[in-house]
Amino acid sequence: MCYNIVMVCHLIEEAGKGTLDWQTIKETVVVDENAHLADSDKFDVSIGACKVCGQKYIVCFREFNSAKFEDFYWNFWIPIREQEIAAFKQTEMTYPLMAAIVGNTPHICRGDKKTVYWCAQGNPLASTIFSPPYMVDYPDVS
Repeated sequence: MCYNIVMVCHLIEEAGKGTLDWQTIKETVVVDENAHLADSDKFDVSIGACKVCGQKYIVCFREFNSAKFEDFYWNFWIPIREQEIAAFKQTEMTYPLMAAIVGNTPHICRGDKKTVYWCAQGNPLASTIFSPPYMVDYPDVS
């Protein structure tokens, strides 16, 4: 999925030139409220579309917490074809799956430095960004 992309969207072109900003992409890509694929405070995946040209995107938010308890916020807009939407709606979005998609698929990224840019070859940090959150099971002391 999402490896054969027709990139016609002006957002992709602007990201490639380094001229796309956070406000523009936030206002231009509209998320389909009926297409939330994962929804939590640290990991959110939806289907969205550009208001100008209709290009479809997987829209992903990930809050990454480092071992030093630092918070990093990442956003990804992965262009997809209309035909791929049904398959994504039937797929359980997990950290490993998103790591594979973001790591291997061209996309628009807003990283921890707050800049928006085009990742033409995928993001080499994907496996770290989508590493499972630290989970601690506390004993029941009630």
